[in-house]
Amino acid sequence: MLDKMINAQNAFNEIKKNDLSYMQQADLMACIKDALNRMPAEHNSMSFAQYLLIVFAEECAEIAHATSKALRFGLDNHHPDKPDITNEDQILTEFYQLQAVMDLLQVRGIINDFHPDKILAIKADKIGEISTYSRVSCDKGILSENSIHPAKTKPAEETAPESHTTAAESAVKIKDNNSFCDMPYAFVDGSYNANTSVAGYGGFLILPDGTEIKLQGKDNDPEMAKMRNVAGEILGAQAAIATALAYNDDPANQNKIKDLTLFYDYEGIEAWANDRWKAKNFYTKNYKEYVNAARNTINLIFVKIKAHTGIPGNERADRLAKEAVGL
Repeated sequence: MLDKMINAQNAFNEIKKNDLSYMQQADLMACIKDALNRMPAEHNSMSFAQYLLIVFAEECAEIAHATSKALRFGLDNHHPDKPDITNEDQILTEFYQLQAVMDLLQVRGIINDFHPDKILAIKADKIGEISTYSRVSCDKGILSENSIHPAKTKPAEETAPESHTTAAESAVKIKDNNSFCDMPYAFVDGSYNANTSVAGYGGFLILPDGTEIKLQGKDNDPEMAKMRNVAGEILGAQAAIATALAYNDDPANQNKIKDLTLFYDYEGIEAWANDRWKAKNFYTKNYKEYVNAARNTINLIFVKIKAHTGIPGNERADRLAKEAVGL
C-alpha cells in the first residue's frame, strides 16, 4: 500500500513540473491518489483495471500537454530534438494512444461501449453545443466571426479508409477543415397531455452556419390527438423538415441544406418515410407524402436513438415537447 501511495505522490508532484496548468491537472491526479488510498490495506498490488485507468488518465494529461504546446508555439512547430514530429502530429499521436487504452478497457470488459447511435448523437450534440457557445463568444468579441469558417488546411498525406461509417455518421463527422456548414441536423421528440388532449413536439435544428432554431409547437386536432405521443412525433419531424425547406427557399441563404440528419426516438418516423410500415390513416399518409416531396430537394438521413438514455439533444427535445403541451 505504501508503495502505491509513494507512486501516486510522485505522479502528483511530477505533473507540477511540466508546462500544463497545475490547477487543471491537480484534480485528476488527486482523484487517482484518493482511489489508491481507499484500497484495502491487504492489497499488495493494484488490479489491471486500476492500472489501465491510471494509464488512461496519463494519456488525457498527455493530450492536454501536446495541445498546450501547439497553442504556445503553433501546430506546425516542433520540439528542437524532434524535427520530424510537429505539434499537430503529437496531438494526433496522443489522441490515438488514448483511444488504444480505451479499446483495451472495452476489450477487457472494464468499460462498456455505448450503442453506435448514441455515440453518433453525442457527437452531433457536442457539435451543436460548440456552435451555440462559439456564437456567444463572437457576440462578446472574444472570437472572430471569420475564424469559425477557416480556410481549408493542407490535405492529409494519407487518408485511411473509413470503417463502419454510415451516411449519418458522415453527415455529422468533424472533417479536417472543420466547418459547421457541413453538418445540419435536428433532434425532435413528441409529447401528449392526456388532461387537455393536446399533442405537441419539441426539438431544435442546427443550420449550415451553426445557427440553432428551436422547434416547438402543438396541435389541437381531436382526431390527430387520438394518436397521442405519436402525433407529436410526426409533428416534430415535419417541423424540422419544414424549417429546413424554408431556409433553403430564402434567397439570402446561399449555403443551402443538401443533407439533413434527423435524430428521433419513435420508430415510425423512419418506418413510414421509408415504406417499412404501411401508412394507413390520413396523418401517417400525409407525413409520408410530405417526406417524399421534401426529398426532391433535401437528402433526409434518419437516425434512431433510444429515448431517455442521457443523450443531451434527445433529453432537451423531450423537455421542449412536454413544455409545448403544458407538462
